[in-house]
Amino acid sequence: MHSETSEMKRGTIMNILIPLGLLAAWVILQVWILPRFGVKT
Repeated sequence: MHSETSEMKRGTIMNILIPLGLLAAWVILQVWILPRFGVKT
């Protein structure tokens, strides 16, 4: 029972963290990396 709950919680956390991580990576790409290569955002 305990392991099932912990698995479910971890799945929920991952479902939140993955999109947030992708969004953060996208923002960093836009704000920091692309201007370095002279790409207009």
